[in-house]
Amino acid sequence: AIPVYLPFKVFLQHVLIIGTTGSGKTTLLKNMASHVYSRVDGDTPATVFIDLNQDFIQILFDPLPHPQDPDSAAVRARLYEGVGPVRGVIVVLPMVDYVVEELVEHLDLEGGDSWCMIARATAERHFNESIRPIVEALDPAMIDSLRVNTVGSRRGLCRVEYVLGGRTIVYIPYAVNTMKSTSATISKLMPGLTLLSLQLFKRTREKYRRIHGFYPPLIAMAAAVDSYLSAIASKTTPRDRPHGILAGEIAEFLSNRLRVLEAGRHGPEYYIGVPVAGLGKSLVDITVEYLEILEEARPHRGTLEALYRRLSSLLDSGVLDIIYPEAGGDKLVPRVAGEPEWGDVLELAIDLNYPIILDLGILNVWSYESGEASRLIAYRMLERLKEWKHMLWARRSGSPLARRKVIVVIDEAHQFFPQEKGTGEEQEASRQVAAMISSIARLGRARGIGLVFATHSPKDLHDIIVQLANTKIVLRTEKNQLEHIDLPGDVKSYVPRLPDRYMVVASYIYRDYI
Repeated sequence: AIPVYLPFKVFLQHVLIIGTTGSGKTTLLKNMASHVYSRVDGDTPATVFIDLNQDFIQILFDPLPHPQDPDSAAVRARLYEGVGPVRGVIVVLPMVDYVVEELVEHLDLEGGDSWCMIARATAERHFNESIRPIVEALDPAMIDSLRVNTVGSRRGLCRVEYVLGGRTIVYIPYAVNTMKSTSATISKLMPGLTLLSLQLFKRTREKYRRIHGFYPPLIAMAAAVDSYLSAIASKTTPRDRPHGILAGEIAEFLSNRLRVLEAGRHGPEYYIGVPVAGLGKSLVDITVEYLEILEEARPHRGTLEALYRRLSSLLDSGVLDIIYPEAGGDKLVPRVAGEPEWGDVLELAIDLNYPIILDLGILNVWSYESGEASRLIAYRMLERLKEWKHMLWARRSGSPLARRKVIVVIDEAHQFFPQEKGTGEEQEASRQVAAMISSIARLGRARGIGLVFATHSPKDLHDIIVQLANTKIVLRTEKNQLEHIDLPGDVKSYVPRLPDRYMVVASYIYRDYI
């Protein structure tokens, strides 16, 4: 046996890793990260793991594999010389509306920074549910050394640090704020939307911003569309309906959407009738104003229904435009949670020399629509990352930050970039997502973004991913999963019999398969 290395430039040309459950795919990715953070000095690439199953939040505690085969012991020793677990990780923690509201009920928000207090409580819940069981199984005494710090961050955001046993977990709460992004950017979160509905969304949303100076929250847009559809069902227009009935329907819709708030100490009438911090208008005010713009557009019912379905799906995810109570003078006022800039997260990761874990696995517990929530956060991250790198390039910045490479590892890639199948709407959504990732991948090569796709089901993965990846690593996989992978027939026949952690590498960097 001889050691085989992949040059770093391979990752900037994108990599696809295929392997069935138990073949060693996740271990390979973790060990790659350990190599990078142990052996690269001064210019360590920022690494982001999109973690759908909470496999990578354990990277702090997973030991590297010990030699098992005497014949390969020397090779293993050479490969892992000087390599150890990473010292810390940054966990980007998706915030979910109903979890936030559950926590708010037990916090005294009048006397401090509400969002930092909520962030700390959310980090504590995540640590207790996802990290503490691992630590107690490995070394219960490590818990005794636990320290928790809340650290102010730029742009008024907060981060929470858990330090134990010489290892650090930095939590950054993450919620998507649609009010800070153009309609073209937000539309990337709505793949599959019909062309007419997309045009209506962009036209009316941009008009609202021109008139009022900010984009309306999605919940107000959905309430307005719902009210318009109710008017059509009664064969009227919103303008024809009595103001009391219209306002009552809007209030009822908002109250139902803010479902957890109804039982709280701050009831629905508080959240929907009090001006939102920084906006000077209540949710009811914003809904009525947007409804007036919709009415001027005179949209077709089918167009409205398609838009409403997509807005409802986004709201069901629970991670967009989260409203929480904030201390404001002598009372609490509602505020829409801010969204961390991915550039700031990456800069922090580079300063600390920690990998970033985007923990989407926790959404399986915290979100009613975990699949939708996971996809939209992943898409959002990729788009914002591309924008950040392009901004640095456009400024022609020669700083070390501008030159620093970024590697994004997308586990369970077929969940985010599926084959074109299903209904017409699903196929259109798949095409739009494929166009998005193709744009990111092609621009990324020039801007220093490398993508590593990992999947156990390449048959369900969009063909564009196979085309974009110039290096393919294949662990044990069923032969019928390799239909779209360009491997010789005899290699495909052998792949299902590969032992754990053995693999075939097909790359432009080698003259032959290894």
